[in-house]
Amino acid sequence: MKWQWWKFVLLGAVFYLVFVVAVAPATWLAWGVARASRGVITLSEPLGSVWSGQGGLVMHSGTTPPQSLGRLEWTINPAWLFAARLQARVHLTGLDSDLSGSVGISYKHARLQNIKGSISPRLLAVVYSPVSLFGPSG
Repeated sequence: MKWQWWKFVLLGAVFYLVFVVAVAPATWLAWGVARASRGVITLSEPLGSVWSGQGGLVMHSGTTPPQSLGRLEWTINPAWLFAARLQARVHLTGLDSDLSGSVGISYKHARLQNIKGSISPRLLAVVYSPVSLFGPSG
């Protein structure tokens, strides 16, 4: 009789864990991004959930003040987690740029796919500072 009681407790704990993961707030993703990038990239003012949300993408450099890269919107399909991958559709707007595409992350690999859009010289100089030596415009 006691064994059946523990089965229900275990089943309830599993369902609770699934519920917590399903409704995880976007702040959890912001924490994960900051931790994975060692504080170089952060999400400011995250809204939504881990699976679908938006926030400001900020790049921190040791010598310059934090630079906003624009507003990032993402959609993550949780089914990819069963394949030990994280696949997200992303859309970045800001600094006269508009980029969209797919980001895939797995163990020791990261992949950018189907990147489309336009990038301004200002954003390019923020992401890769040696570009500013050439003074690109347009």
